[in-house]
Amino acid sequence: MKKKPYLSGKRFLITQPMIRSFCGSTMVTLELAEYLSSIGAKVTVYTNVALPPALMSFENAKIKVISSQDKYDLSLKDFDYVWVHSLTFPRQLLDELKDLPKELPAFVFLHMSPLDSIPDEHPWIYDLENSLSSLSLYISEKTLESNVKFGLPSNIGFFRNPAPLDFKRLIKRKISRVVKKVLIVSNHPPLEIMDAKKILEENNISVAIYGEGGDKYDPISPEILAKYDAVITIGKTVQYCIVGSLPVYIYDRFGGHGWLSESCYELSKTRNFSGRGFSKKTGNEIAQEIINGYNDALEFHLSSFLKNNNEFIIDSVLNELLSGLRPRKIKPFDSEYIESVKAAVGCAEIRFIASEELGNVYKIYDELVRELDEQKGLVQQLSEYRRRFEELSSSKRVKFLNMVLKPQYKIKDVLKKRHSV
Repeated sequence: MKKKPYLSGKRFLITQPMIRSFCGSTMVTLELAEYLSSIGAKVTVYTNVALPPALMSFENAKIKVISSQDKYDLSLKDFDYVWVHSLTFPRQLLDELKDLPKELPAFVFLHMSPLDSIPDEHPWIYDLENSLSSLSLYISEKTLESNVKFGLPSNIGFFRNPAPLDFKRLIKRKISRVVKKVLIVSNHPPLEIMDAKKILEENNISVAIYGEGGDKYDPISPEILAKYDAVITIGKTVQYCIVGSLPVYIYDRFGGHGWLSESCYELSKTRNFSGRGFSKKTGNEIAQEIINGYNDALEFHLSSFLKNNNEFIIDSVLNELLSGLRPRKIKPFDSEYIESVKAAVGCAEIRFIASEELGNVYKIYDELVRELDEQKGLVQQLSEYRRRFEELSSSKRVKFLNMVLKPQYKIKDVLKKRHSV
């Protein structure tokens, strides 16, 4: 009889600041919830904003999602694990930290970015994570390094954006020895990538873009990637390509080193394959490297070095991290501290909700600008036609034509008068 996975039957609460777009942290939450559900765990996701299109993916996967704006009833005793992103925390649970229940969940905190421009990726509520964390996870060494100044919890580890096991199926795809089809995966492709796209297409290489404003905006699946010979991207999609032995060219708004190879693999991994820390390239440089470096990149991705690498497969990573994890013994928190934490969490809720509303306002603004631009275009066309008409009506050709037609008009008038008599 097959042994059940260790996490089967376990109860998880996963918190996520926003569920709307298919950004990195949302995809981590979705894939984590899908994997846990697939092995028999019970999963609830808590967020401040729950909206399409990303919300539809959670609903399709039958993942329960609760918003801070909903009426909900959650308790610490309902969960074996509380997995926290961006210190998103239901205020209802914070109240229970004043008078602790007998059984507590194991708290896991994940940090996904080293950037100070994303402050919620750091432990921004003083001492909360240090006091609760059974395990604090970092997406890369650079992210860990950026959190040292806040003081690190006693138990730390890495959760390197692992991919679902399904991406292993890409290894069996039909492989081309010449690059013919390239996929760009980006919500913010820089100009040099768009320039490279034109050059590649001029060389009879078809190029598609997945992401906001691209050809399609859907979660990346093995079926999508199997249609392409190579991918230009950063971040989470790189792990998909590594697991599936699909050549990946690392470049986006931060720049990048180009083809993932053995020489840059470890350094790139410490930066979560983000492209940060490397120089910018021109569109022509990118295009030529895609064309000329494809075969070497393919050989590297088909090598045993990557084929036997399981550090990016969620099944093995998650079981290894959580199988021996136990809840910490913690003391009840002072009421004054919890009230201040609740106030901070409330501010964060307002911030995320407001940012979503602001995003909608920008969207409406962009649509109005587009409509106005279209109207301006029509006005300009009308002005141009009016100018041409006035030029034409005053031209010698029209005057000559009027002289030619004048006798005909007089004959018509005479005939009309006779007919009326």
